[in-house]
Amino acid sequence: MSTVLGQSLEKMEQMISMLQDELAATNREVLQLTLELEDRVARRTQELSQAVASLQNEIEERKQAEAQVKSLNEELESRAELLELMNEELDSFASTASHDLRSPLNQVKGYAQIMLLDSNVSLAGRDREYLEIISVSATKMSNLIDELLNFSRITRQELSVSLVQMGSIVEEALRDVPHEDLGREIVWQIAELPSVHADHALLRQVFVNLLSNAVKYTRNQTPARIEIGIQTFSARENVFYVRDNGAGFDPALAHRLFQSFQRLHRDEDYEGVGVGLSIVRRIIGRHHGRVWAESTVGHGATFYFSLPVTSPQS
Repeated sequence: MSTVLGQSLEKMEQMISMLQDELAATNREVLQLTLELEDRVARRTQELSQAVASLQNEIEERKQAEAQVKSLNEELESRAELLELMNEELDSFASTASHDLRSPLNQVKGYAQIMLLDSNVSLAGRDREYLEIISVSATKMSNLIDELLNFSRITRQELSVSLVQMGSIVEEALRDVPHEDLGREIVWQIAELPSVHADHALLRQVFVNLLSNAVKYTRNQTPARIEIGIQTFSARENVFYVRDNGAGFDPALAHRLFQSFQRLHRDEDYEGVGVGLSIVRRIIGRHHGRVWAESTVGHGATFYFSLPVTSPQS
């Protein structure tokens, strides 16, 4: 009996020893896993801290950038207001100066013509030549003042946008084009044009200026060919053109075409003051469109302008 009891106690001690060994091993594994988990948590916490710090820096940088953008927008708005005010003052000055110049200029022109036509005034050949130069120069300056006033008026005129028929505007413009085509052979090619959102009167002025130029610069061509069409018809914008087979221009000088008082031809060859195309650029710009030209000397020119499909006031 005692032997059996002793064996049982011995086995129990062995089992307890085995359980203690397993428990110790488990504790070591748990401790190792705990240490690894703590290390991973520490690394992850550090990564999260760095991410939070980076995010905070990014947020701060974005706030600074937004503040800079806001400051720049405010400065831009201020400059835009100042520019608008300066433009208004410049337009007002141009209008006033033009009116003030007209009276003395008309007097100079009038007296010169009186002396040229007065049979009682004896003029030497050289004196008559001087008076003719004065009269011609006064006439040219008077035309320049008219164009300057027209430019000033268009600059200040408010847009009155509606859906207009481009074909009808071209027909109206053709009636307003100077009748230089009398006695000339001019072949007109006018494509079917879509309706557009634009200021009717200002768009008519665009075509008057472009078609007048086409008539003028094709005067040495027989027959002269002038084409009005549409190059691009898309959902975003329409691109129209006026093409002629006239004198053309040096493409290297195209950047000067739409600048005020810039001319690429001699007065002796083609008259003008260099304002018509700058008016075209101003009108198309007010409609949020673009304007440009292509040409080769002696092979005609094509003038393009675009108009957005949607209303420029929308």
